[in-house]
Amino acid sequence: MDWEKEEAQATAGGNRGLLRQLRELRKIVEAGKDPRNPERVLRGRTPRGSEAESPEPESGANSNKETEALEAAPLRAASLPGFRISRKLGEGGMGIVYEAEQIHPHRPVALKVVRAGLHADPLTLRMFEREMQTLARLKHPGIAAIYESGTTSEGLPFFAMELVRGESLGEHLNRRKAEGAREGGGLQPRNRRAARRERDGLQGRREGAAAELPYRLGLFRKICEAVAYAHQRGIIHRDLKPSNILVLREPPSAASLGPSIPDIKVLDFGLARIADTEASGTLLTDAGHVKGTLPYMSPEQVRGNPDEIDLRTDVYSLGVILYEMLTGELPYDVSRALLPE
Repeated sequence: MDWEKEEAQATAGGNRGLLRQLRELRKIVEAGKDPRNPERVLRGRTPRGSEAESPEPESGANSNKETEALEAAPLRAASLPGFRISRKLGEGGMGIVYEAEQIHPHRPVALKVVRAGLHADPLTLRMFEREMQTLARLKHPGIAAIYESGTTSEGLPFFAMELVRGESLGEHLNRRKAEGAREGGGLQPRNRRAARRERDGLQGRREGAAAELPYRLGLFRKICEAVAYAHQRGIIHRDLKPSNILVLREPPSAASLGPSIPDIKVLDFGLARIADTEASGTLLTDAGHVKGTLPYMSPEQVRGNPDEIDLRTDVYSLGVILYEMLTGELPYDVSRALLPE
């Protein structure tokens, strides 16, 4: 567990309860102790004397297993009937995602639970509920489907959704670029025969680049189809970016654009806005709080004025994604840009 990262995120989110829990748990783990009840530690209820009475942990693989168990403890402690938890897949500012197996019906799922647990602030809980309501409206092959939602035995909100196996759009395109560079060679010619091979390699690279353009445009078209479907149902994503788009590993579906274009899934509707249920000026996020990823945010989203945000906010983000897909760069350098207060 990256303690500094976890504590920084808790501090940035203003969640003092979670920060206190992390520091208490870190103190126990770094002291080389194995708390007998890590679930209670995570909930801020460490038994007295548990540090002194706990046995010393074993080194090597067992220590790694202990760390993994501690990271998975928030969900396992909740005792979710009907699911078998396998491992933690990742986490964000709002939730932790686990790979699991649903027993009835039998299928792999991704379980998302509120990150701060019982200490989550009202805004986080509203955003989590909003993501559940949003996914319930959307049934499209380019959007991960929700299966079930509810609360755990400890009162933690959760939902089970389609387990998507793939790589992010950025990772996928970078890998293809690296593979294309390796196939193109790059050795300097030392004689006529080598020079001929180099010319043939250059021609091959040009042909490869010509084939890559329709491939990337085909991927982008699938992304647009999924976003357009959401727009038709009154959903504005508001956080479109390459890391929220997965390129699937399995072969494309029969309805795909072509055998060489894999399917995609648009993920993370945690910042989404449901247009037909929100009056003007009553967005989910607090007034004056700008949420999103700066390089992909539209100017009106950066300004933080909810009255200006509509479907065109996603269209702007799609334009930035397309620019980056075709050039490998962002249209604007925002590394030193400052968000409005």
